[in-house]
Parts: sequence; structure tokens; C-alpha cells
Amino acid sequence: MRAFERHPAIATSILFALGCVVSAALVGLLVYSGRLHVGWLDDLERAHQLRAASSGAQRILVLGDSFLAPWKIDSYLAKDLEAYASERGIGLFNAATYGLGPASYHARMKKLATEFEPDLVLVFYFVGNDLTDVQYHISEFRPTEPAGATPILNDPSCRIANSRDQQRGGKFDWDAMARHGVDPELLEMARNVDLAKTPPDERINPWLLALAMRAPRYLLDNILMDSECNAVAWRMTAAYLADIFAIARGVGAEVRLVAIPSTVQIDRSHFDVYRRLTLQVDDRLLESTRPQRLLAALCARHDVPFLDLLPYFENHPDPASLYWRMDPHFSSAGHRFAFEILREEILDPWVEGTRSGEAVQ
Repeated sequence: MRAFERHPAIATSILFALGCVVSAALVGLLVYSGRLHVGWLDDLERAHQLRAASSGAQRILVLGDSFLAPWKIDSYLAKDLEAYASERGIGLFNAATYGLGPASYHARMKKLATEFEPDLVLVFYFVGNDLTDVQYHISEFRPTEPAGATPILNDPSCRIANSRDQQRGGKFDWDAMARHGVDPELLEMARNVDLAKTPPDERINPWLLALAMRAPRYLLDNILMDSECNAVAWRMTAAYLADIFAIARGVGAEVRLVAIPSTVQIDRSHFDVYRRLTLQVDDRLLESTRPQRLLAALCARHDVPFLDLLPYFENHPDPASLYWRMDPHFSSAGHRFAFEILREEILDPWVEGTRSGEAVQ
């Protein structure tokens, strides 16, 4: 201590260095645990992945949302796709992540088409929320719109506030959710959820509660698509997808569209949870295949192969097991089942066709 007193500048430097080391260690721990996301680190990792994938003799680009993102489980769709490609020397770049929708798929396709030069583009469309991703958040992006789209989709009955506005002072407005009528048990589960630690089958996502409070028609909008707002949003969504097809072909890539079904189209296993969240559900959801039919017609017009997972999931011996108990995403079983379908219907035929010198269309 006396040495430090005699040399205060040295003491200050040492303390400053120790503080930096401790701070860096804490930040590193938070990043490693998933509690803190650093944008530039994510960008560096993304750039490294892109360079590695670009070295493949054949290249696959994946566009999608959280269904194609990493999950804290042993096996998930993105991991299985990466393993499949790696085993065959194919460069696969997964541009999917949480919270994306058709506008984001389109933006990433425009950026990566010439940067990555894919041979195959896999576009995953989640029937459960991709339409409302366009409809509810229209103010966040202004694409080339069909005539009359802006005034319709800016109507308060057509859209909701974006996610940044769904919080009060940086925290969820739990009191407002309670007043709205969200089930107290689910509300308490959401308040105590730790997305880094709570097993997926034992948690409920607080963002789903915030969404239910502001958009009780959320499931009806996506599955029934029976309002003028839905119709305009679909025309915009179809324009995004059609341009993705055109961009892919412009760089010589084949393209496939895969429709991921919503659990409410398959059985009633989630109906009770959704009602407790104040989301509107009824048996019309089980009967509607309108999103898939519109996607199929769009693909037919553009000569794009279309894979609808709904019939496979409906015919599964235990369809409820393919989704988490209180969450609209795939369970471990759902991820494995979806990958097997993709492998048999798209990946194996494409690999066999390209390596035998045949064009697979």
C-alpha cells in the first residue's frame, strides 16, 4: 500500500487495468450465457460464417424466422440442415433469425444474392405469423405497395404498435395485461421466465402476452385471412416472395418455398392456452388452409416447387407432440420430423440431381 501511495500514477493504472479485465470478463460471461447481445460481435460471426459457406462447391441459402434459428435443445432444424450440408461439402448460409418476416427475407435476399451466389434458396414461410408481420408493422418498412395499401394498413384496426412500443419504461406492462384479462397463472409464468434457463416446454413467451393484449385477432388474421386488411397484406407479402423468386433466378439459383403450419390448423391442443391469453380461436382455424392455398397458387404462377408441411403434420400419430406445450414453435420432435421431410422431399433430390448433372426443377 505504501508503494502505491508513493507512486499514485502507477496505482491508478493498475486499478484501471484490473477494472477493464473484470468488466471484460463480466461482459464475456453475459455474451456467452446469451443474456447480452453485442451487435458488432454478431456481425463478425455472421461475416465469418458467410466466408466459410461461400467456399462450398455448391451453396444453399436459408431464409426464415425463429423456426430456423438456434434453439437450446440437442437437435433443431438449423443444426440438422447445417450437418447435412457439411457432410456433403455444401456451403450453407442460414440468414434466418428470430423476429423476421417476409420484408426481412426479401431484404436479406437482395443483399446475399450476389454476395453469396447461392445454388439453392430455401424460403421458409410460417403460416402462423408471416402475414401479420407485414400487416401489423407496415410503418416499419415501405416497400413498393399495391395501390391503396398505405391508407388501409395504416388504419388502427389493421395494425399494432411495434415491439419497442409494447413495453413501458423498458419493462412489460404486466398490470395492463392483468386488467386485459390474461390468465393470472400464465401471467406469473411469463413474469418469471428465463429464456436462457427455463426449458421450452415449461415456459411461455412474454412477447406472446403483449401481442395478445393488442391483437386478439392475431390467429384469425393469419389463418382465416378474411378481412380487407389481410387481403392487402397478402398482396404485399406475395410481392415480396415473387421478387425473392426473381432475384434467385437472376443469379442462377433454384428456389423452393416451404410452408410451416400453425398448430391451430392441426389440432386443438393449444386452444385452451390461447384463450387464456385472450387470443380468439375457434374451429374454423382447424378447417382453413387458405394461407397454404394462396402460397401454392403463387408458386404455381412462378413455377416454384412448393412444400406444404401441413398434411405431414396432420397425419403424424401424435401431432400435438410436434410443438411445445405453450408455445407455437416446434418441439424437439417437430424439428426432427420437419427435417426428415425436407431431406426426403427437397434436399436429397436436389443433391442427387445436381451431382448427376441434371437440373432439378
